[in-house]
Amino acid sequence: MTDYNLAGFRFRFLTCSHCKQEYCYTTDWSGIVPGEDDVILWSSNVLPYDPDEEDSPIPVSSISRCTQCKEIIWAEEGVNTYCKKMLNWEAASAALKKAKRPDILNNEELLLLSSDQTLTQEQYIKVLNHFWGTFLSKYEIEYSFNDTYQEWSPTPEFYQLDKLLPHLPIETDTEKINKAELFRNLGKFAQAIDLLKNVKPGIWKRTANYLIKISKKNIAHPVIIPPRTSFSNQFKRWVNRKRPRTFLITMRFTMENYF
Repeated sequence: MTDYNLAGFRFRFLTCSHCKQEYCYTTDWSGIVPGEDDVILWSSNVLPYDPDEEDSPIPVSSISRCTQCKEIIWAEEGVNTYCKKMLNWEAASAALKKAKRPDILNNEELLLLSSDQTLTQEQYIKVLNHFWGTFLSKYEIEYSFNDTYQEWSPTPEFYQLDKLLPHLPIETDTEKINKAELFRNLGKFAQAIDLLKNVKPGIWKRTANYLIKISKKNIAHPVIIPPRTSFSNQFKRWVNRKRPRTFLITMRFTMENYF
């Protein structure tokens, strides 16, 4: 814990709407001094970035299952979930010791939930979004840490995400890249390219141009965005390694290395 400032940890609180069981959790990186964390930027994890923002709230799973009553918890910001930064080390330590998390739904459970006819349109969109994110996260973890590469092999159910496309906004550059990623994951490369071309000059333009190149090669799986710094050679060797653990990145990367 020497690298972390526990008093700076931000905690996410979530309450089950059915039985009122409270959950409290955090992530290590919420306490890391900004600029000192290792960052690997995946195409599936492009988020709004503000170099001056040090206190962005930690995310919460939009759908989870209560460990007590086993009901589905739909997280609604400001309704049954909120983020809080503790005032001192003692308060943060106490919250950390009694932290409890809900169960996370796997892909099979999400697919079963998506067939629930009682879901509202908003809930259905949340399920599809969650399924997409879970599917991509599994691929990234397998690619990064296992001894054999994870093949990009979407199940037939994956293509129901086509229903999600009309509901994804494209007002900001990060939203355009996000929607283009779903186009690309679904094999709709021309649509992805058209959307990526509309990203404005700025911090995300380089990422958009890189993804255009990837799309022109008809590559559908998530990819790692190489940094613009001299560290790029390390990234190239890491991405092209024959076995995931045969080459380790030895330098620290921050978001500033990409923009």
